[in-house]
Amino acid sequence: IVVGDLVAQYKSEGFHGETMRVRMVPRDFSRCGFDLVYGMACLETGREVARGKIGIVFIDRASRKPTPVPPTFLAQIAALPHSA
Repeated sequence: IVVGDLVAQYKSEGFHGETMRVRMVPRDFSRCGFDLVYGMACLETGREVARGKIGIVFIDRASRKPTPVPPTFLAQIAALPHSA
């Protein structure tokens, strides 16, 4: 896999000693990739610190071109627990 694009938005300051909660969710699947959407918030206050997304693209090593998302990967994603 390669990172096709990356977007980060910093929403507020994070400080040394704060505990952060990071959530990452795979979304917007296409034939050859998906977005990994994330958010970070201060655990104690719930204050949003950052959000963004990482565009993941699957690449065939031999041809060095995009290739379809492997069915085994899709099955593993489908088996992940979903939280509210």
